[in-house]
Amino acid sequence: MRKTGVVIERVGEMVEVQFERAESCKHCNACAGSQCRAMLHGDAREGDQVEVELPDAHIIRLSVLTYGVPLASLVIGLIFGSLLARPLRVPINAELFAALCGGALLLLGLRVLHSLDQRLSFRTEFQPRIVAVQAAGSSLGYAGCGTSPGVVRGCGADPRDNGEKEI
Repeated sequence: MRKTGVVIERVGEMVEVQFERAESCKHCNACAGSQCRAMLHGDAREGDQVEVELPDAHIIRLSVLTYGVPLASLVIGLIFGSLLARPLRVPINAELFAALCGGALLLLGLRVLHSLDQRLSFRTEFQPRIVAVQAAGSSLGYAGCGTSPGVVRGCGADPRDNGEKEI
């Protein structure tokens, strides 16, 4: 997935990029207002337009973790709770015991997910990266391909990148 945004601030080696909300995001209120912002590692200046990429395979993998871990833990908790209620002779209703076990395993699954998030957030493969930088008044050039400052040579990073471009 690629999105284009504008660098609004540079903080050390990080840049804060502001994106326009996509049409499909209009009903989601995760981003306050009409703008989305992200802190990324990159070499761009304030006001530069950048193209940011996060591979689709990573988005799918992270989505499966985000939704799959809590759902699986809830279902496993419900199943174990209903199977163990009678043999353990719990003094409460079997369905209530199953629901309590499901809730407990759901909380445990959310804790596991939080731990995974803490560990995966530092891995560069799961971080969005800047693949192109467009300085004010110049054409979009693909980062990492050039041999000298300000010039990007075609390197196969993008099929549209077949020649030398000024950045």
